[in-house]
Amino acid sequence: AAMIRAAAVPATARIQEELAKSREQHAAMIRAAAVPAFTQVLKQYADIERGIRMGFRDS
Repeated sequence: AAMIRAAAVPATARIQEELAKSREQHAAMIRAAAVPAFTQVLKQYADIERGIRMGFRDS
């Protein structure tokens, strides 16, 4: 049992390391995808706001 435990500890540590690595990569991918989408939303919001201001100016 002690041998199994001794073998399991490094394996568990390695699995946790891999999980942490993939989590970081995943977060980076999400961030990379979110930035252009967020920028697009901000641009659209600015356009809508501009449109509303123009509309008020016309009336």
